[in-house]
Amino acid sequence: MNLQRNRIAYQLIACVIIAIIFFGSCFMIVSKTDIYFNQAQKEATIQNIRTVEGILRREMASLSIVVTDWGMWDSMYNFILDGNQSFVTSELQDQTLRETKTNVLVIKRGEEILFSKQIYNQDAEDVAVPEDVLDAIDLMWQNSGNEDMMMRRTMVSTGSRKLILVSRKVTKSDGTGESLGTVSMGEYIDEGFLNEFDNVPGFYFNVFPYEEGNANVNFKNITKENPLNVEIENTRRVIGAKLLNDASLEHPLILEIEHVPRIRLKYIDIIIVMSIGAGVAYLLTISTMMVLCNKLNESGYVEKGEIYEPIKKKPKKQKKIKK
Repeated sequence: MNLQRNRIAYQLIACVIIAIIFFGSCFMIVSKTDIYFNQAQKEATIQNIRTVEGILRREMASLSIVVTDWGMWDSMYNFILDGNQSFVTSELQDQTLRETKTNVLVIKRGEEILFSKQIYNQDAEDVAVPEDVLDAIDLMWQNSGNEDMMMRRTMVSTGSRKLILVSRKVTKSDGTGESLGTVSMGEYIDEGFLNEFDNVPGFYFNVFPYEEGNANVNFKNITKENPLNVEIENTRRVIGAKLLNDASLEHPLILEIEHVPRIRLKYIDIIIVMSIGAGVAYLLTISTMMVLCNKLNESGYVEKGEIYEPIKKKPKKQKKIKK
């Protein structure tokens, strides 16, 4: 009886050891996998930041060409000088703005606004230019450290919209003449931009001015020496930011993107299936071992001291046949 109890105890100990090894291995695999996913997610987020930055710079460069064309124009220069309304009637129609694919046009002579208009799309009626856009234009030229620079570029958040804004001093077509005014154009980031990120769940981006020592709370580590940072706050939120600080911008900006961890979502089903499969395999292994032990117990082995020996069956006595 004691040996039978020992045998059961040995089986339980073996099951516990196997369980510890199995679940310990699963824990190590999950931990390593989590580290790998986090690193892969950070790399994917950095790539998304670079993609967004590339698109913004591409659109900004395209808009700069249009603004340069308008800023180096004799008719525009004369309009700055005399404010002739015939120029507005002939050259500043809504269709002209739509053809240039711009949403905002502001023409100023010093502090005076000679013309301003905003058009959202091909069909919408024009509305007043937001005050924060007008303030951004003033700020670009007031804070300029180099008076010889002819062009300023920035981005402005107005409401839920983001506006690429380019402003240039107006000169004659050959670049000569005293510049007395500026022409500014803005382009809203439209749905076509976001369509490039349809495969990124929960994608959102923002741009805001960078202030030394007063960066966004989520990116307090962003500095000119460390311009890029990605944080995985939890399994449902990834935030990445980059400091845009170069000569093409009037002042440094922080580009922020946020989205759901796509890589974790992509592989979470695989992890669940693997875990379930491993658990089933463990249960099958334990069940098989227990069945084999029971079979051994029923296969004709009996106790003899501390040794198992097969049962020796007594030979049948042969009946003597009487003659």
